[in-house]
Amino acid sequence: MKNFLRENAVVKSRLGLCAAVGVTTTFWGGFAMGITVTAILTVQMLVMSLVAKNISEFGRVVVSLMLGAGLASLADVVMKSFFYDISMALGWYIPLIAVSGLIVVLAPSGADETAGRAAAKGFVAGLGYMLMLISVSLVRELLGFGSLFGIPLGLKPMSLMTTPFGGFIVLGLTAALVQWLGREKNVQEAGNGHQ
Repeated sequence: MKNFLRENAVVKSRLGLCAAVGVTTTFWGGFAMGITVTAILTVQMLVMSLVAKNISEFGRVVVSLMLGAGLASLADVVMKSFFYDISMALGWYIPLIAVSGLIVVLAPSGADETAGRAAAKGFVAGLGYMLMLISVSLVRELLGFGSLFGIPLGLKPMSLMTTPFGGFIVLGLTAALVQWLGREKNVQEAGNGHQ
């Protein structure tokens, strides 16, 4: 598996930006969305590997979208039943997971993998997405509300960070940092190979 930070779908392909900006005003929003996307993507890719081997490319997309819609609906019902406050905070972003670019692009590729490899690929992609959401959430919560994990720290809040514009600023800077760290590692690896 490639490095899940350098190959992160948000950083590399700009997938899942809507949710990445919409739910990351607090740590718990980013964490809950990350866990949900990771679970859906893992199960969806696993199921795709088991049922879609002999389906055409177009058919795979249709099956993947229907499966994603079912899994997102299930996640929405489970969250409303057991984690009502988080469900209300995430709002309509949970049902939208089914048509998220991350899911739509990655899930059909599970049909070309073994079950274990497809599930692992989905889990790693979801974990990378979750880590990006958590990183953005922590910065936005700290700067936007003056708190971490919902605990006030006595800092003066910058309300700009709680807006979508502030979310894009933090997301862009976080993505740039991840890409820069990836390039630095590539330069070091290339330098070590020539010695």
